[in-house]
Amino acid sequence: MRRGTLVAVTALLLVVAGCREVPPPPVTGEDAPVSFPAVEAAPSPPQFVCPLDGEFAAEAEVSRRILAVIMDNHPSARPQAGLAQACLVYEVLVEGGITRLVAFYLHGEAPVLLPIRSARPYFLDWVAELDAVLAHCGGTPDAMTDLARLKIPGLDEVQRAQAYYERHTGRKAPYNLRSSTARLRQAIAAFGYQYDPPRVPGGLFRFDANPAWEGEPAAVVRLAYGASSRPSVAEWRYDEATGYYLRFQNGLAHTSATDSREQVKAGTVIVLPVRTTPVKDSPEGYLSLQLVGNGKATVFARGMAVEARWSKKDRASPTIYTLAAGSELVLPPGPVWIQVVPLDMVVEVQR
Repeated sequence: MRRGTLVAVTALLLVVAGCREVPPPPVTGEDAPVSFPAVEAAPSPPQFVCPLDGEFAAEAEVSRRILAVIMDNHPSARPQAGLAQACLVYEVLVEGGITRLVAFYLHGEAPVLLPIRSARPYFLDWVAELDAVLAHCGGTPDAMTDLARLKIPGLDEVQRAQAYYERHTGRKAPYNLRSSTARLRQAIAAFGYQYDPPRVPGGLFRFDANPAWEGEPAAVVRLAYGASSRPSVAEWRYDEATGYYLRFQNGLAHTSATDSREQVKAGTVIVLPVRTTPVKDSPEGYLSLQLVGNGKATVFARGMAVEARWSKKDRASPTIYTLAAGSELVLPPGPVWIQVVPLDMVVEVQR
């Protein structure tokens, strides 16, 4: 009798005999079951916390350099790919009343990043404060000057990193430039931008599964960017079952170009009002944002809203967030989305 069959049969006899409350007959000779030593479970790998979103990850995933990617949110750029894998995302106005997205990746891996677009000067404040490597396709003259001034390592598709990008044939330019986190990390290594141990990246927040603060109920957050003739409406709806806010774009679920079942979500949404002014004598309608200084913010997490404050000493210094009374702002783990809005924008909140 084969050993595997004998073990199964013996187990069955034990169960049946146990039901009759009689001992099983002994099995002797070559058919006797073989006793195997207990196998100890392999120890679980140590868990580390991502400094960008507070989620558990492997050590190698959170000790490498942060990657920042600029993506478009023009109607022709939707749906994007890769936003659902980002640890931290900023949405902000650019010229023409549309928005762009600056997505940061550390432990998250995106097989496709689409569409990658050009830089604006104020994007660089967020990249510099996290000491990230920026993936982009050119930029305004001021942005390109500031990249050098702030010593931000860039993976510019226009100037030096073409080999790590490609054009998606199913879309029209300029909304078809794509890459992946894996390819861009290859570029980081090729250009010598990776960290040398023991250096590791930092973040902006502290995370805890049960932050102590309480707020007002906030089931839906709605932000209407752009002109009324072509609005770009971002909406976050709290899903109590998962504890995340789900993102909608102009009333439709904001899903991925690679998987329509994959909806963008956030553990925390921060609405950050800042002074937004047109750049003087700019025929393109470029904007200037005041990101250095201090101001108010509203934090949405766990279906609640709480007032907060922000401060930033200079362009390369981290933005510090606190509760309105001045105590530390602690967030629940999960992707963080920061909605940067003009000071006069009306933010609709439904309880």
